[in-house]
Amino acid sequence: MLTIGKRMTWDDIVKQYPDKWVAFSSYNGWGPDVDDGIIEIVLSDDEYPEYRASHLRDGWFYKRTTDNVDFGGFISGEDGGYTVI
Repeated sequence: MLTIGKRMTWDDIVKQYPDKWVAFSSYNGWGPDVDDGIIEIVLSDDEYPEYRASHLRDGWFYKRTTDNVDFGGFISGEDGGYTVI
């Protein structure tokens, strides 16, 4: 676990901390999309579950720098169905 406490762009975060979880105390972006933010903690996959469970009330936003989900699609608001594209 690394304690950082500085603002970085998302591109720089991904380059410097690949395959890690980062905790933001503040960030600019929309929803889960981060443009830049103040990183408080950097965690490995092994450290993340225990740390996150013990800090549920910290109010930080957590995001993994590398997402291995290969799913695309959309949800229809009319019938609730989905299409994989």
